[in-house]
Amino acid sequence: MKNFIGRTAALISSAAVIAMCPLSAEAATLETENGIRYIRYDSGEAKAYTGWTIKSGKRYYYKNGIMKKNCWLTENGEKKYFLSADGAAAVGKVTVSGVEYEFDEKGRLIPDEWGITLTAKDVTPTGMTLELLWDGTETTGSLEFGAAYTLERYQNGKWETMPFLRDDIAFIAISNELRENEPFTLTKNWEELYGVLEGGKYRLCTDIMDFRKPGDYDRKQYYAYFTI
Repeated sequence: MKNFIGRTAALISSAAVIAMCPLSAEAATLETENGIRYIRYDSGEAKAYTGWTIKSGKRYYYKNGIMKKNCWLTENGEKKYFLSADGAAAVGKVTVSGVEYEFDEKGRLIPDEWGITLTAKDVTPTGMTLELLWDGTETTGSLEFGAAYTLERYQNGKWETMPFLRDDIAFIAISNELRENEPFTLTKNWEELYGVLEGGKYRLCTDIMDFRKPGDYDRKQYYAYFTI
């Protein structure tokens, strides 16, 4: 088998990670031997396989005959798929390293419907700079948000809301509006709200509205993930 792998490795051309390895009309079967997936052609030729296969309704990705596991597949530098510990492409809402993502029925990462991303910068145990960015995705109104936020900590495989140090916490009633491709930054100092954070994985949670008029809006919660 080692000789087989050595001969076939030279036949594998470099390709984009997501590209499907096409089966030509002469290919007879996909076979697995000693954990290596390969194409067996009618001519007898065999090549280590790169591409997707479907088993029991789940999608698996092979590169040079080896099933990829517990990793991202990227295209043009962007994350597109996540392969779980058993190799199956993630479907639905999945938490990866404490960050929640959503994938469609074919395992493709679903981008945010409003085109908004939140990024934590210059993080310290007592605060950070929050950057909000809207890519110009069409919405029904203006994208507005206030000063209120909460913190959650990732523990025991789930996100847990952190309690405030006091019961009389109040946020200033202000409204900010996102502009297309113009980063909006806010300084968040949470020492009076939460104290000094211990080491761990956290996320800042805040609401953003697709605002049409008073009483007519949609609201979504967004997260900025960070580690202390």
